[in-house]
Amino acid sequence: MKYFARFIATFASALVIAVQFVWLGFPSGFSVQVAQASISYNRITAYNWAKNNNYNDDSARGHSQGRYCSNYIAGALIHGGINLGNLWNYWGNHLVIGALAERNLLNTGKIELIVPSWETLTYNLLPGDIIFTNIVRMNNMNTPITGMEAYNVLRARLQDSRPNSQLTWAEQVGAGHSVLVLDQRRYAQWNVEQWERPLTSLAHYSHSFVGVRFVPGNRTNPHEIVEAESFNYSHYMYAVIRPETNTIRMGDAQPGDYLRFDNLNFTQSASRIRIRYSSASGGHISFHASSVNNPPVASASLAATGGWDSYGEVTLNLSGTVQGPVQLFIKMQYIDLDWFRFEQGDVTPPSVSIVAPSHLALTNSNTIRFEVNASDSGSGVREVAFYYFNGSSYQLLGNDTNAPYQFDVNLAAYGDGNLVFAVRAADHANNWSGYLTREIIVDRTPPTGFMAEPVVGSSISAKRITVRAQVSDATSGVQCVKYYAWSPEPWSNQQWVYIGTSCNSPYAITWSIAHVNWYAYVSALIVDRAGNEHFISGNGNWTHFYADLNTDTIGIFRPSNHTFYLRNQNTTGYAHITAAFGISNDLPVVGDWDGDGVDTIGVYRTSTGQFFLKNANSAGAPIVYQFPLGIPGDVPISGDWDGDGRDSVGVFRPSNGLIYLRNSLTAGFADFSMVFGIPNDRPVTGDWNGDGRDSIGVHRNNTFYLTNTTCNCAPSAHYQFNLGLAGDIPFAGDWDADGFDGVGVFRPTNGITYFKNALTSGYADIGIIYGVAGDVPIAGVWTLTGGQSSGTNITLQPPQQPEGAPTAEQPEVAPTFVPRN
Repeated sequence: MKYFARFIATFASALVIAVQFVWLGFPSGFSVQVAQASISYNRITAYNWAKNNNYNDDSARGHSQGRYCSNYIAGALIHGGINLGNLWNYWGNHLVIGALAERNLLNTGKIELIVPSWETLTYNLLPGDIIFTNIVRMNNMNTPITGMEAYNVLRARLQDSRPNSQLTWAEQVGAGHSVLVLDQRRYAQWNVEQWERPLTSLAHYSHSFVGVRFVPGNRTNPHEIVEAESFNYSHYMYAVIRPETNTIRMGDAQPGDYLRFDNLNFTQSASRIRIRYSSASGGHISFHASSVNNPPVASASLAATGGWDSYGEVTLNLSGTVQGPVQLFIKMQYIDLDWFRFEQGDVTPPSVSIVAPSHLALTNSNTIRFEVNASDSGSGVREVAFYYFNGSSYQLLGNDTNAPYQFDVNLAAYGDGNLVFAVRAADHANNWSGYLTREIIVDRTPPTGFMAEPVVGSSISAKRITVRAQVSDATSGVQCVKYYAWSPEPWSNQQWVYIGTSCNSPYAITWSIAHVNWYAYVSALIVDRAGNEHFISGNGNWTHFYADLNTDTIGIFRPSNHTFYLRNQNTTGYAHITAAFGISNDLPVVGDWDGDGVDTIGVYRTSTGQFFLKNANSAGAPIVYQFPLGIPGDVPISGDWDGDGRDSVGVFRPSNGLIYLRNSLTAGFADFSMVFGIPNDRPVTGDWNGDGRDSIGVHRNNTFYLTNTTCNCAPSAHYQFNLGLAGDIPFAGDWDADGFDGVGVFRPTNGITYFKNALTSGYADIGIIYGVAGDVPIAGVWTLTGGQSSGTNITLQPPQQPEGAPTAEQPEVAPTFVPRN
C-alpha cells in the first residue's frame, strides 16, 4: 500500500514545497525520528549546481522517474513561483535542494515533490529509504546560500480523535541528531505545528537536513478499528493526510497495489468486515488472508460517497470464518480507505437434520438421494454441502443453495458395504454447522444359496414336509426366502407355483404336498435386505422329491367296547389296526399330533370335557397329551387350524352351535371362537380348499355346510351340497390324495360308508361296507408306505420329469366283505 503524508515547509518568502513520503504506518502507536545532518558545499552559485546546465522540466521529471540516473533524485527549486530548473549536487550523488533520499530505512513507496501551481515530480523509493527535506531561501540564483537567510521549518500534522496523547522532545547532545518520541497509545495524536532549528551554528555554507522516519507500533486487534495508515507494508499506495478534517486515509491505488497487515490476532471468529471509505466515482475493494494472491475472504464493488472528503460505511460478509493470527492483504481501486473493523455479526451456525436416507438405510442402487432440512434464524442459510467420509477426512461432493436441499450421490464410485456420508450447512455470515454423518449400507450383490430340504431324490409319504434353503448374504443379510414348487400334476402349465415364505432363520416352511401326485421340484427366491434377489436354479442347487402320499382311509370307533378299528384302504375288508382306548361314553378324535404324517387316536371324555391323545395307534401306547377344553356334552373335533403341519383340537357345542378351536395341545382358552351351525348339527372338519389349513363345517339332515374361514366370527358357508340321508354320520378325508379333503357318511342302518371327492351334490365316488350300527366313522393316514426314490437332477427350467420317475399308482378295486368284529 502506498502512503502519502504531507509536510509543509514555510519560508519567509512564502516559498512552499510539500514533500509526500511513504512510511510503515502505526498499528498501535509509533515513534518519529527526526535526524539532523550537515553537509558542506563548495562556494558556488546555484547555476553551477545544475547538471549539464539542463534546467528544463522534462529533465527534472525524467530524473524523478529514474530514467536517467538511478543514483540521483530529481528536485525542483522555486523562486517567486518560477521554475529555475534542476539543481544538482554531484557530491555523494545526492540532490541537496528540494529533497534528499538515502536508500536504507524506509519501506517501499513514493516520494513526491508538490510545487503549488506548477509541477509535481515523483520518484519511487526502495525499501529502507529515509526521507530528508531541505528548505532553502534564496534571494536569486546568483546569491550564495547563507546561514543568515536559511533556516528549517517543519510543519506536520497527524491527528486523531483520541485525547491525552503525550509528545516529548529530547535532544541527544553529541549524537548529531534529535529525537521526537510519541507515546505508544493506539490512535495516538501528535501535532507539531512548527519546529525551527536555526542554522547559525553551522558552517557558513552548510545546510541542515531534516529526516523523518515512521516506525509502526503493534496494532494486532482486528476487532477494534484498524486505521488504514497503520499497515505493516505498503505496495505503492499513498497516505492522504487531511489536517482540516483530522483524517488520514490510504488510496491512490493502481491495479496490483495493496496494503499488508501482520499478525492480526482474532480472539473470536469474525463473519463480516465494517469499513469506512471515500470515493468520487465508486470502486472496488477486496480482503485476502495469508497471501495477496489467495481468493478474497470478502470483496465488493462500492458506491460513490459524493467526493474524496465525503465518507461512507459499509459491512461486507466474509466467505469464510477468519480466526487468528492472520496476515491480511487489502486491494482497492478508485477508493480511499479510512479504517476497517472485523465483527462477529451472526455467530450462530445453521441447524441441520437429514431427512433421508435413514441411518443404516439399505440400497442396491447406484444412486441415493440425500434430503436435508437446514434453517438459520440469523443471516439465513447460504448453502448445504455434502461430503463423503473416508475414515480420516471429508471429501466434498457438492452443495445445494436452494431449499429443499437435496443431492444425488453417485454410489457407482464406491464398493459394497457400509459407507459414511456427511452434510453441513453455512449461513450468509459464513458460520458453518458441524458435520452431521449418515451411514448407509450399499449392497448390489445378490444373495446365494441352495436347497437343503427335502433331500434330493427322496421319497416322501408325509402330507406335510419341511422346505428349507441354505442361504447367505455377506453385506446386508437375508431378508426373506420365498419358496416355489413345480410338478407335472397338478401344475402342468410349466410354471413355478408359490408355496410359502419365511423371513426368519433358518428360513424354513412347512408345505402340504397333498397336491403333488407324482414328483415335484422345489426352489427358492432369496431376497436380501437391500432388495437383491437370487432364484436358486441348476443341478445341485434346487431339489426334487417323489411324493408317495397315502390317502386318508376309513376307521371306526366302537363305543360299546371303546375300541378303534383302522383300515389302510378304502375298501371293504378287515381292520388292519385294532386298538382299545378309553371308557364308555368317550367320543373318538384322531389327528397327526406330532406332524410325522401319521394320524393317531385319542378320545374326548364328555363327562369331564377332557382330551386324551396318543402318538401311536396301539392299546399300550402312552397318553402323550391330556388337557381340558370345553364342557361336558361338547363334541370333539380336530384339524390343523394354523397350517403348521400338526393337528390340534376343538369342540362343537350342540346346544348353541358354537365352535371353540385351540392351536396347541395344552389347557387354555380357545384361540378361535366361532358361530357356525345350529343345535343338533353334527360337526365335520377338513382342508376344503387345499391351502394346508383345516377349517370347519356341519352336517344338517342330509346337507353339508362348509367354510374356508377360521376366525373369531360367524362365517358364511363356502360350500353347500347334499350327500346321504337324515341320520347318516358325517366325516371327512382326502380320499384321492389331491390335497383337497372330500366328505363321507356312515349309514348306521346298514353299515355302508359313502365317499365323495368333490364338494358338490351328486353320487358318491366310493361305497364300502365297514362297521355296524352304533359305530362312529373316522378317517386318517394310519400307516406310511414307502415308494421308489430313483431319479436324477434336472438341467432345464422349467423342470422336466426326472429319469426313472415312478408311475402314479392306480386305486385299488374295493372288495365286498365286512370288517371283523
